[in-house]
Amino acid sequence: FRKGPHSIEKCSSCGISRTFPVPKPNYAGEKEKHLNYLLERKKVEGFMEELLEEVKKFKPSGKLLDVGCSVGILLELAERSGYSVKGVEPSRIAAAEAKKALGKKAVKEALFEDSGFPPRYFDLVVFNHVFEHFQEPASALKEAKRILRKKGVVVIGVPDFESRLAGIKKQNWVYLNPEEHVWHFGHKILPALLSRNGFRVLKVKINKPFFPISLNPFILFDKIFYQFLLNWREGDTIIVIAAKK
Repeated sequence: FRKGPHSIEKCSSCGISRTFPVPKPNYAGEKEKHLNYLLERKKVEGFMEELLEEVKKFKPSGKLLDVGCSVGILLELAERSGYSVKGVEPSRIAAAEAKKALGKKAVKEALFEDSGFPPRYFDLVVFNHVFEHFQEPASALKEAKRILRKKGVVVIGVPDFESRLAGIKKQNWVYLNPEEHVWHFGHKILPALLSRNGFRVLKVKINKPFFPISLNPFILFDKIFYQFLLNWREGDTIIVIAAKK
């Protein structure tokens, strides 16, 4: 289907959906989004703490890399929990905020594929709502595998394009953002992609929705409907945790 000038097309062989024409990154224009995270800090922290609690079940300590770390909220929480943390962030504005909080050495202003981390360096690599932005997701997984230690863990959070709500809302689904999202993954497609690229899936978790300022307007009915679906384990974002084979 279409949304504005973009169409979402599904590959008949692998099942992954992609945006056409492919959106180009615009890191300079993301100031408002990153500042919203600061304005909504308590809400964002709650979301990140839930993510971190899931991570701890599989890798309770070690070196953690947050890819697309934005202003560094997850890194701050992880550091308080005892992890040794690093972040990589392509937005100059967001990276500057993260460096203020964590120190210049903790955060690289760069694209993940250009970050140049040494091999077998990290125990954890987190892609929290950034994986859908990659031009080549298989290449991102290859790089994650390269920098992960033996039995290292990758954590990927994405909108669930295969969710019931996405199917009902179609082009009006709040997480459908073809101006920024190159790929559209789901709770079946993403684990399959990980398995094909040298990872063993440990868990797929349905996540509750998060309503930042940047996703306004959100009417009350939508929030009630979300809660109804959640009661039936029908959220529309997922976290997939997988170990390096």
